[in-house]
Amino acid sequence: MSLTYNAVKLVLRAKNLSASFERPPTIAHQGLSCSPRQLRRAVHDFGFTITPEQISRCFRHPPGADASADAFLHFLGAKGIVSAG
Repeated sequence: MSLTYNAVKLVLRAKNLSASFERPPTIAHQGLSCSPRQLRRAVHDFGFTITPEQISRCFRHPPGADASADAFLHFLGAKGIVSAG
């Protein structure tokens, strides 16, 4: 499972509505299925500021592995991620 561009926008909307992402529950380990450009645009559209380094961190992954949503969730304030499955 992955956070698509539309899912990223939904999560950012929830953050704008004061949702806490301190310990976000996820079903299995979530990937990140949007481009760095889309992520930057979505973050900007919802009024947040993200640095190029933070964007880069969201898309770092080992060779042969998909990008993980963990860095994005940490950007939103996650201190730990609870994964079921």
